[in-house]
Amino acid sequence: RLLGWDQVTVLARAEDEDEVRAALLEPFDRPVEPEEPATRILPVEHSDQPPAPDDQPLQGHIVLLGYGRVGAVLAEFLKHQERPYLVIEQDATIAQQLARGGQRVIRGRADDREVLARAGIARAKLLLVTSAEFVAVRRTIEEARRLNPELE
Repeated sequence: RLLGWDQVTVLARAEDEDEVRAALLEPFDRPVEPEEPATRILPVEHSDQPPAPDDQPLQGHIVLLGYGRVGAVLAEFLKHQERPYLVIEQDATIAQQLARGGQRVIRGRADDREVLARAGIARAKLLLVTSAEFVAVRRTIEEARRLNPELE
């Protein structure tokens, strides 16, 4: 199941086309296993409810913008390295799947100052951007730097 809109350009020899196509599409041909809710999506809007223990503010974490093909690979790497991270994802379906999988996620646009603030960008160490939307990326980076000039 495709979880977002990503564009991939692949250059390959004509005789390798079938093999390359199969390698790229094979992950989407596997059946999706049912997911059990493990956590909730962190809401963008303010809540008067006290945060759950796993929703406590992060410090020195990584904010990952987007969970397309590249974002998913980066998230797996960060998880494997046991680095604390949080995903900002604008696609509701992807955000719900991440939340069910136990990942910290905020649904919203990363160029929204409130979304960045909820992600703890002022306390974050690193910002990873996986979007190809140039204007939104530029606005996001500018806003993130305003909130945290030390951000890598």
